Amino acid sequence: MKKLKYSSPFYSRDYFSKNILPNSVYAGRKSIRQQIPFKQHDELELLLVRRGEGTVTVNATQFPIRRGDMFCFSPCHFHKIDVDRSGALEVSECHINSGLYFYITACPYFQSTPDADLPYPPLHVRLDEPDTRRTELLIDDIAAESEKTDVRDNQQCFFLLMKLFGIMERAAEKNES
Repeated sequence: MKKLKYSSPFYSRDYFSKNILPNSVYAGRKSIRQQIPFKQHDELELLLVRRGEGTVTVNATQFPIRRGDMFCFSPCHFHKIDVDRSGALEVSECHINSGLYFYITACPYFQSTPDADLPYPPLHVRLDEPDTRRTELLIDDIAAESEKTDVRDNQQCFFLLMKLFGIMERAAEKNES
C-alpha cells in the first residue's frame, strides 16, 4: 500500500500569495467640484469624506455626507456624488480587489470572536474625529506604499488595509449601538 504525504497548509500556500494580494492598489485624494454621475467599479472602493458636504446616492438610496463619512462600494454598487452649492468635497479613495478583503477578514487575527461570521464591509459608517484622522493617515500611507514598490510584493499595503478595515468594523459596531 502506497502512503500519501500531505504537507501542512502553510507549506503548500504562502499566506502572501500573489493570487490574493492585489495586482494594483489605487489610493489618493481628490477634490470634487461638480456632480460625478453614476458609476460602478470592478473592485472594492473605499471613500472617505475629508472636507465639505454633499450627497452620495448608492443604487436608489441617498446619504447626506460630511467629514468622517466613509463608504465601501462593492462591485455591485452603482453610486454617484453630488456636491453642495457651498463648494467642493475633498475625499480620499482606495480601490482594491474584493478577494483581498475576504482574505483579510478570514485571517484569524482579524476576527474579534472565534464564532464571528465573515463580515462584509458595511456600506456606510460615520467615523468620529480620531478615527477620521487615523483613516486619513492610513489611506495616505497606502497611497505612498503603492507608489514606491510593486504592490504585488508589498505586504505593508496588506497590513495597512487590515487596519483600515478594522476601523470600519469598529465604527459600524458603534453606529449600531
